[in-house]
Amino acid sequence: MEQGLEFHNRARQLYPDGILVQRRSYTASLQETMLPMRDPNVLTIFEVPFLIDDYTAKTDILKRNGKGWHPHITCSCRANKLVIS
Repeated sequence: MEQGLEFHNRARQLYPDGILVQRRSYTASLQETMLPMRDPNVLTIFEVPFLIDDYTAKTDILKRNGKGWHPHITCSCRANKLVIS
């Protein structure tokens, strides 16, 4: 846990203009991520969630790479169990 916090602090020092996705719920985090990804002035986003088909992942650092994005240190991959009521 302590190493994880140190990593995040160091990443924010390396990319001080980065945007942190702070929402607790996964759905809210996905929505919050879309705005900075569409902003051409944003070059770095921290704690970025992804949802592809039924799978979720989170990348610690997402860097703009030309017209696309490059994830750095992706973790927390798991099957997403979607419940619709």
